[in-house]
Amino acid sequence: KYGSFVDENTVDWSISPFILADRYTYRMEPGLMNALGVVKFPLSLNSDDIYMHDTNERDLFQNADRLRSSGCMRLEKPQEFAAYVLSREGWTLEQVQATVAHGIPGETFEALKSVRLSRENYLPVYTLYQTALISNDGKLRFMRDVYGQDARLRARLGLSSAAVEDQMDIVQENF
Repeated sequence: KYGSFVDENTVDWSISPFILADRYTYRMEPGLMNALGVVKFPLSLNSDDIYMHDTNERDLFQNADRLRSSGCMRLEKPQEFAAYVLSREGWTLEQVQATVAHGIPGETFEALKSVRLSRENYLPVYTLYQTALISNDGKLRFMRDVYGQDARLRARLGLSSAAVEDQMDIVQENF
């Protein structure tokens, strides 16, 4: 029945995950063990369910390769970002920290589970996918094109991969 909770022991987990995804909505309670961490920023006008969010795997920020977030954007300092975003609503960092979990496994939000910006305080969010940039030392750097955007762009421009790569000294790096 739509909107009701289902005992996980009554689910036939052997069927296709696509069928399961059509039949059930999975929801993880907020808290320290939630994959989105304790702070999540949904982006409006976003049909792909992409969020800016905290993480329960803080050690991942030490990795050069940070592509384990399924398209979402993990924030290294989510509570500070929340305080910045909510400052237009009168919030301080101390208020944000008092609202979210304090580090006890299983603990959830103390006061508010959802805080919404008033419409006049919405912030535009622009994302830019780059595979080439000029680093602080003035060198041209190329990163792995994990989403295949460079090949699509070259095709639209009528360029072959070989023609572009022959003209550049490519150094692939992970940033």
